[in-house]
Amino acid sequence: TRCINCSSETLVGGGRQEIVIKDLPIHAKRVNLYVRARRLMCQTCSKTFTEELPDVAEGRRMTRERDEGRED
Repeated sequence: TRCINCSSETLVGGGRQEIVIKDLPIHAKRVNLYVRARRLMCQTCSKTFTEELPDVAEGRRMTRERDEGRED
């Protein structure tokens, strides 16, 4: 994992943060995924950020499938 601001690899853990990820509805019911994502701090630029999660649309709080409008 690299810093999203300066691309440095000198990161330290800063705890966890619960985030809500929206997914496609199931049987016309809203689906929210509650994920405890790691908070990271860059030792080079001192910025903090939440780790990137697989299958979550970049810059969004929803799954890639929901962002692309899929309903397989």
